[in-house]
Formats: sequence, structure tokens, C-alpha cells
Amino acid sequence: MGLDELKQRFSPRYQYKNENFSIEVKGVFVTINEDIADRFHNGNMEIPLEDFLQDPQIIRSARVSTGRDTNEVNERAGKLIPDLYDGHHETPFEGGVMFKLRIKSPICYARKFFQIHSTHNEFSGRYSIIDGDLFIPKYALDSDLIGAIFAESAKDGMNVYDSLLKKNVAKEQARFVLPYRYYTKFYWTVSLRHLLEILSLEECDGDPFWTVKGLIEELVKDWTPWTYDAYKANFYIIPTKWRSEYAGSHVGISGFHTKVGNVGELLSLEVSHAEDLMKNAIQTSPDPRRGFAFGSMMFSLRIPIFVYRQWVRHRNGKWSEFAPDFDAIVEDNNFYMPETLRMQTGKTMEYAYENLSANEYGECKKVMEQHLARCITRYRALRDFGLASDEAALVLPYTFRISVLWKVDCESLMNFFSLRCDTHAQWEIRQFAIEIYNQFKAYFPWSDVIFQKYLNFGKNEELWQTGQ
Repeated sequence: MGLDELKQRFSPRYQYKNENFSIEVKGVFVTINEDIADRFHNGNMEIPLEDFLQDPQIIRSARVSTGRDTNEVNERAGKLIPDLYDGHHETPFEGGVMFKLRIKSPICYARKFFQIHSTHNEFSGRYSIIDGDLFIPKYALDSDLIGAIFAESAKDGMNVYDSLLKKNVAKEQARFVLPYRYYTKFYWTVSLRHLLEILSLEECDGDPFWTVKGLIEELVKDWTPWTYDAYKANFYIIPTKWRSEYAGSHVGISGFHTKVGNVGELLSLEVSHAEDLMKNAIQTSPDPRRGFAFGSMMFSLRIPIFVYRQWVRHRNGKWSEFAPDFDAIVEDNNFYMPETLRMQTGKTMEYAYENLSANEYGECKKVMEQHLARCITRYRALRDFGLASDEAALVLPYTFRISVLWKVDCESLMNFFSLRCDTHAQWEIRQFAIEIYNQFKAYFPWSDVIFQKYLNFGKNEELWQTGQ
């Protein structure tokens, strides 16, 4: 296949959609050669089609290793891509092609994107009002009775959300009453390599998240035809279904247990506090912070879903998320109900929070408790109709707790503390961050001195000065 045929097959589209997701292509790598640079200087921004082609970027990235990083792309060069793909030479697919995508996803499926190695910038319900655009699954559209329950759930959730906002409840808390299916939007900057890895993963459990694979495959076919041919000709599967055979129950994990107020629970499992090793490791250049990666902490967390959705974006840690047992969550009433409600003042990035009065809180709490009871009634009705627990859970509010494991090195912890102990962070996640910070400074006193003196960019003077 030569360059002319590649141009004919190159058929980039702006949008890819199915019933669960929308993907918009907002940007790709473009080759800037010397001729283009000259035209930029002359005020002519026109870029030839061949410099938009993505497959040649892979070839150029691979050729660097042999000192032949040229713009020439011919039939012989095109045959390199199948060899790279079949031989698992993956870095040219990562460094050669990068997509900036805008994803629209139901909140119930979005968190899995954040466990893929990529960069995210998300719409925030802390700072903006959620517009009421709610996901309606196909099984709700196919049944009048089930559809009526979903419609009632949507109307009830938005009405209570609006009423809390009118009572000056902060946006970050008012969203607690929304059903677990409102849409979120985020920019997702991801390499072709990682898109190919998603396509290679074996699907399991009938999870609707996997419907995104069809959209990704279309995108790869349109934007990188040569790579798509290699993928189809040398298709391989990364097995995942063995999980059901070997996975054990998370019940019985032991460690140092801490109740984090009424928000959740923290189980400290393991600490690798090799500070003598880190004293040597920080000699690395140009960035001595890398030396702190040789100490780590590991936790089992029981946290509200909205806290996890913030936390999982600290992607340098390692996460394992246990499938929620929604029947048990409903039976045990395992939903977070705040002990205070806050009003939000100030402007974006400089918000301040002030608790509502006891009377205002009492009124709002009653509204939220009554709403939760109605949500649970709907959940049980959907279960009686035969829906699976994760399907019925889409009418539950955005406050149920889930269990996850988190392992993180000290370099990443320092970033986590700076951001999440900060007084501008949401109060609920800040309680966990403060508890973990106090453990960190006890296990890593030498590291904490450096953190406080040079690496901490957070604002929480009371915590940094007193450790309380």
C-alpha cells in the first residue's frame, strides 16, 4: 500500500456515538516539517493532507531507532507497521499517534476511563450545575413499567437537586441526590497504543462499558488504516475471564483500621518505609523527586462513590475496585449522609464554604432522607422486575459506598496531600487525605521534612503546623 492509497482510505470523522457513549475527536498529532515551518512564518497556515496522516507518524517514530527519521513514506515503509504490531513493539504507537478526544459518558461508566493510562480533564459538578441530561438504558426504553420508574427517578432526582441548590446547598453536596446515571464530559488525551490495548482486552461480565470498543475500533479504522489492517490481521486477545475462576472475596483483609468520621473507613495494609534507600535514590537527576517512589503505602478503602470518582484520577497509584454488592448496600443502608451541609461562596478555584444553620440543615437532611427512601423503593421494584442489581442501581443516588484497594508511592502521595489536604478540596476526600497524611509523617519523618520545606504546594496551615 502506497501513500496515495493511504490518502484515499484516510477518512477521519469528528464524532462516534452509540447508546452509551459519545466520542468527539478534538485534536491529533500533525507533522511540522521545515516547509510547513516556513509557511507559518509567512502567515500561511495551510497544512497538506499527508501531514495529517497518522500511520506515517508511527513509521517515523520507529525509524528513529535506525537513524532514518525522514518524511518519506512509501509502500515498503508501510509494511513496517504490521511487523511492529505483531512483534509487540508498542512505543511507536504511543509516541507516534496521540488523540485528544471529548467523551460524553454516564457517570456509572466513566470511572473506568480513568484507570487507563492517559490524561483527563473533566467537567466538575463541584463548580457547575449539572444540566439534567440523564442516561436511559435500552432495557428502560423497552418496557413501559421499567421506563416509568426511570422517568420518575429522573424527575425526582432533579427536583430535589434543584431544591437543595435553591436552599444554598453547595453544588458539590447537592449532586448527592442525583441518580447514578447523569452524564459527565471530559477531555481524554490518549495514545493509539492504549486504544489498541483496550481493543485487545477480553470482554467479560456483559459490562456496558465495553460497548465503547466498537467506537474505538471505528476511530482506529478511520484515522489509522494501516494500523487497523495490522490489528485485524494479527489480532490477539489479552485474557481477563480467568478473574472469575481465581478471584477471592475481599472479606477478611486485615490491617490497621480507622473510621474516617461518618464518611467511610480506611484500612492501612502495608508500608514500605525504606527511607535509607530513598536518601540514596534522591541523588537522581534532573528530578530528585523520583527517589521518593521507593517508599510506598497500601490501603483498603470504603468510600462514597463520589469520593472515589475524585480519587481515581490520581492515576499514578494502583487501583483495584471491587464490584459493588448493591443488594447489600441497600439492605444495610450503606449510603453517605453528611452531618453538615455547606454553602459555597467566592469564585472558581477560590471557593470558601460555610455550614448552613442547624435549622436549615435539618430541613435539607429530611428532604434528602425522604428522597433516599424513594430511591431504595425504586431499586427494589426494579429488582422484582428481574433487573440485575447493577442495572437497578442506576436509580440509586450518588452516595453509596464502594470498596477499593490503593497502592501508591511517596512521590505520588506528596502530590495527593498537596491537592487533597488543601482547604479548597472537597471536605469528604480531605478527611481521608488528612488521616493518611498523619500516618505518612509518622512512617516517613525524613521525607515529610522535605515535603513540607520544598514540595508542598497545598494550603492548610493548621494541618501543616499542628498535624491535627
